[in-house]
Amino acid sequence: PARATPPAATTLPPRTAAGAAGTSRPGPEDDERSPARVTLAIIGGVLVVVVLAVVLATQVFGGNDSPTAKAPNTIAPPAASTHASSTPAAPPVDRAATTVFVQNGTAINGAARGAANRLETRGYKIGGTATAVDQTLKVTRVAYTQAHRREAQDVAKLLGVATANVTPAGPNDAVAGGNADVVVTIGLDKAQ
Repeated sequence: PARATPPAATTLPPRTAAGAAGTSRPGPEDDERSPARVTLAIIGGVLVVVVLAVVLATQVFGGNDSPTAKAPNTIAPPAASTHASSTPAAPPVDRAATTVFVQNGTAINGAARGAANRLETRGYKIGGTATAVDQTLKVTRVAYTQAHRREAQDVAKLLGVATANVTPAGPNDAVAGGNADVVVTIGLDKAQ
């Protein structure tokens, strides 16, 4: 059969990006530029950066996973004395044999009873509680009769009273405490 001769070729100008955009049909290239795809690409990129940062932080900058053995806390033994003690250690305070009288030197109800209860649970014999004549005492005092200084210091320690406030019993303490070995007068510092 006879072939027809092709028509004369017409020369078309080359496609440019600007010219292509106006003449092309929507295709897969345009789908990549859609707002949804751009948003997904940004989110994906951010996630990759976050994951990399976490991995770096835990693996590179993180601590050593192997536990290190720590030396146990130790207390050095007391140093040996170079001289013999000339005074023997004092025997412990016999709380059960010590009578304590507690009086309230404040206007706060129950202050003497509260202190007496604390001392009684620690083994002291309570000789009684009362309201002091002077109810304006700011600082708690612990008074002791002859030969009961150590017991008074122990009572003061249990109640949190400074040793400077432990004194020999005066005439008013002896009257208030009757036959007690130690007389405690609660002040505002211990009444709460």
